[in-house]
This record gives sequence, C-alpha cells and structure tokens, in this order.
Amino acid sequence: LVCIIILLTFFLYFIKCYVYIEVGVSVYPLEIETYMNKHSNIRETCVFGIPINKFEDKICAWVILKDPTVNTTVEDIKQFCKENFNENFNPKEIEIVNTFPRNALGKVEKFKVADMHKQKSLS
Repeated sequence: LVCIIILLTFFLYFIKCYVYIEVGVSVYPLEIETYMNKHSNIRETCVFGIPINKFEDKICAWVILKDPTVNTTVEDIKQFCKENFNENFNPKEIEIVNTFPRNALGKVEKFKVADMHKQKSLS
C-alpha cells in the first residue's frame, strides 16, 4: 500500500511537470513544440508554463531560429501559431533566444528556462 501511494505521488508530480492547464484545458508542451518546429525558420522550441493561479498556467515559448539572418519576428511566429492551433494552445509569450540551458545529456532543462523567464519578466 505504501508503494502504491509513493508511485501515485510520483505520477501526479510527473504529470504536473509536463501538463499545463490553460482555461480548464490540459495542454501538453510536446504537442505545441512539435507543431511550432514545423515553422520554416524554427530549429528548436521550448514550451513551458508559468503559474497564474492555483488552477491555471500561462503558456510561454522560447524559440531558437534556424537562420538568425532571416527576418523572422515574434509576430510572425504568433501568426503561425494562430493559423495552426486552437486559441488555448497558443503561447501567450514567445521569445527568440540563442540557446537553452541543457543538462549533461543535452536535454533542455525546462524548469531553468521557466525561472529565467520569470526573472526577465520581473526586471
């Protein structure tokens, strides 16, 4: 019984880390990242949630461009998202960056990206 409780606690924590709630709808970052990466000038995307209140998150995205010399703006990316996503799945804030913080295996550390985004928002 104790093992089941521990496993359920871990499962719920895992789900909270990778599913965000936007206006009562579950939003999976991987789904948004997959579609945003189909943009002709996006190399990589990191989608994360910033808690607004206890029951809702604001969806944000950081983007690395394939070719920074091509004039791709945040507005172009937002327009691309509006054409391809439901309103609930559109990132509310998009930022173009050069790199993402990564761990030793090369995976993006989304919690660090979210912390960096919060710090930029406060400044």
